[in-house]
Amino acid sequence: MLLWTRFQGVPWPAEERAEGRGAGDVALGRDDDPALVAELDRLASGEPRSPTPLADVLEGAIVTVGPLLERYGVKLAMALPPDLPPVTINRAILRQALLSLLAYVAERSAEGLVSLAAESGPGAVRLVVSGLAGPAGELAPGNPRAPAAQPPSPQSPPSPQSSRSPLELARRIVERASGGLVVRVGPAGEGSVVVTLPSARATTVLVVDDNLDFLRLCQRYLEGGAYRVLTANLAAEALSLVREGQPDVVVLDVLMPNQDGWELLAALKGDEITRDTPVVVCSVFREPSLAIGLGAAEFLAKPITRVGLLAALERVLGAN
Repeated sequence: MLLWTRFQGVPWPAEERAEGRGAGDVALGRDDDPALVAELDRLASGEPRSPTPLADVLEGAIVTVGPLLERYGVKLAMALPPDLPPVTINRAILRQALLSLLAYVAERSAEGLVSLAAESGPGAVRLVVSGLAGPAGELAPGNPRAPAAQPPSPQSPPSPQSSRSPLELARRIVERASGGLVVRVGPAGEGSVVVTLPSARATTVLVVDDNLDFLRLCQRYLEGGAYRVLTANLAAEALSLVREGQPDVVVLDVLMPNQDGWELLAALKGDEITRDTPVVVCSVFREPSLAIGLGAAEFLAKPITRVGLLAALERVLGAN
């Protein structure tokens, strides 16, 4: 079960260092698995062409692992800030790390209630999972929590080796992505897992359209993830925003009053400051050849879908 709570913020301990463990940290296993290393390398070769939205991937992982949390009688209270930045980790790799972490959490909640909070700092995002069983011996490999819905049996609890693997797998994945994962034990024996992930600057998208409903639709499709959205409903306003705000990409309608999108596209491509800004022409008039011929990087036909918009942006950003 997932509980949403008001975001309180996660303090960044002054003594926390990326290069080492604190006094209350628990050492994890370091045995290498060549097959795992090869698989991680294979997935990493498809690094994201744009930043990965951490909040979206985290929420999806929680939905996936929901039946396991329910089986162990664990309630997860999650508090995420609305401006959580994206991270520079391949989506598939990040999702596997989060699933492994949540599997570990399900087995080791102290009293059936676990909290997950996040906060961003300079160049990184930190996830803190609290409410795990202590003392240190119970946080280290072994001693998993038994499922609440059924009595323990010889087949139910994982073996010490298999119970160690979820957290170690998460740690390996995170470290190979230039992040970190540590297990901490507080003064009263309470336990937590701290995951640090490298963050990325959100990609800025300027959407230009005189239809306010379309602007709101694009905001809904893009905000809250890897993208920051600017909007303009007049070509003159859009030209100023591109010059001053320097967006990473422009999504441009061509049918607008006064100055149409074709004129704006020509103005952008004829200006030394804005000529290199990629433009996605988006229109009900299906003329991709005209759009590309006049300097657009991509053509997207209306009506659009979220998947189609994201795919077009991925292609444009991957080519630059």
